[in-house]
Amino acid sequence: MTDARDASCCPTVEIALADFLQKAVRPLRLLVALSGGSDSTGLLIGLHNAVKAASALPFPVSLAAATVDHGLRAASAQEARQAADLCRSLGIDHSIMVWEGAKPQTGVSAAARAARYRLLSEAAAAAGADAIVTGHTADDQAETIEMRRRRQSNPTAPGLSGMADAVLYRNRVWIYRPFLTLRRDTIRTYLSSRNYGWVDDPSNSNPAYERAQLRLTGVEPATADGQARHRLSQIAAELIRNHIRPIAPGLILLHPGMGCDSLDQDTAPAHIHAISRLTACLGGRPHGPGREQMTALLSLFKAAPGARLTVGRCLAHRHRDGLLLLREDRNLPRLELDPGSTILWDGRFEITNRSEKAVTVGAAAETRPAARKGDEPSLLERALRTQPHIHPHMPTATLEIKPIIAPYHDFLPGFERQLAMAFCDLFAAPPLKPGCFTGDSTEKKP
Repeated sequence: MTDARDASCCPTVEIALADFLQKAVRPLRLLVALSGGSDSTGLLIGLHNAVKAASALPFPVSLAAATVDHGLRAASAQEARQAADLCRSLGIDHSIMVWEGAKPQTGVSAAARAARYRLLSEAAAAAGADAIVTGHTADDQAETIEMRRRRQSNPTAPGLSGMADAVLYRNRVWIYRPFLTLRRDTIRTYLSSRNYGWVDDPSNSNPAYERAQLRLTGVEPATADGQARHRLSQIAAELIRNHIRPIAPGLILLHPGMGCDSLDQDTAPAHIHAISRLTACLGGRPHGPGREQMTALLSLFKAAPGARLTVGRCLAHRHRDGLLLLREDRNLPRLELDPGSTILWDGRFEITNRSEKAVTVGAAAETRPAARKGDEPSLLERALRTQPHIHPHMPTATLEIKPIIAPYHDFLPGFERQLAMAFCDLFAAPPLKPGCFTGDSTEKKP
């Protein structure tokens, strides 16, 4: 722990949080994701003090907290209890969420992250919280941008904008990051000046993890250009609304206006962004095609009618009116769906069985007659074959089939909201959950 006692920067924490709370658009209950580290502890203490001190908040704000015990270290259970003790001393409701079951042998960091947000969303629902707040800092932002930069050959890739200050998790709950502009040292100074300690997770200094390597070597603060990403999303959304229309379920027509004269990413970023995300939606994948595949796909606009290519589990066909895009009618899953359960089918549909009987979810191709030998099915027929089919047939009241927007199914960055809304309209997906604050690309204050 730092011994710093310079309080000159301490008001920065509470001022930042007071400004954050001033942007509320309705009464709120916030769930603080409390790990016990300095960032989340500073967030809890800072919010607690900001709520107490702010007499002019536009709406009432209350706090709850949750700690996720991943069970990956012997000390984690004790640290979770310490977090509970801190909340008890402050009069803040707290819950401990345990990641149960066997842990994967590989990819444990990604699995732990997925479990953390799943458990936090459950804790938020149980606490009646409207949103989750996390303690991600400017240091985390710099590390994230650097890790993405190392994996990305394209210097203008959207992901290099960094983390958004607002993220929608599975269209259930918004997650906010009010500390993204504050350095970790500032938060630790704030805690030290008020005689609060914190836990240092040893994995944060374990060079086996990429983020820990960056922390050990040091990363300079990065400029996260969220506004540029927001503008990119707005332009891409306009392109989707103006130049793309559904022909039939699973069959989309891109008008010639979606093509671009130049395939240079610097001159056509919005076209590339829109078509990349569209391909991910149709293909049921979290990410769009790579740069070379996108170049080939855009080149199809200049090809003669009848030209085709496959990309990202999709078939693209040059039509006289533009470009037709659909999911390939192969490698479609067949899954069992138990009573009362929900599955993600082909990355494109969320299907819930509200009946008392198990059903099988396959593709409509299983029920549609095969083409005669030597005949090729039409694109319309191929698109219809890729839609989900339930066996045995059930009344619509007992089954719920919802289209999902694959690249934003788990996490929707706030600055991509306009584009996600355009896709919700295009695919008749459920509307997005409204945001809780102004200025986070989610909702405008009246």
